[in-house]
Amino acid sequence: MIRFIGLVIATALLNVGLYNVLFVLAPLAAGIVCGFFIFSPKLGTFGGFLGSAVAYIPFLIVLESIESSGADFLSLIVAAMILSMIGAVGGFIGGIMGAKSRKRVQV
Repeated sequence: MIRFIGLVIATALLNVGLYNVLFVLAPLAAGIVCGFFIFSPKLGTFGGFLGSAVAYIPFLIVLESIESSGADFLSLIVAAMILSMIGAVGGFIGGIMGAKSRKRVQV
């Protein structure tokens, strides 16, 4: 459980760090990394989603308050959830990759 929480925090930090470079692909890349190290597609999906949500909800709210472009709160939450869904897909892909690589190492 501690490992899962640590990987969710690492996924959130990776999302924020890669945001300027990869924009929409950042949650996918961070989710793949999270799922790969969890070795489970189910937990990888949840970890990728949760890590992206933890990263993007405060990030987009702070970005909106700095820019003050007039976007409402609900649209920011929906945008963060869309990015979190991309992170969940990445977590699922990474979980499959991690589970297959773990089987190869144990054989």
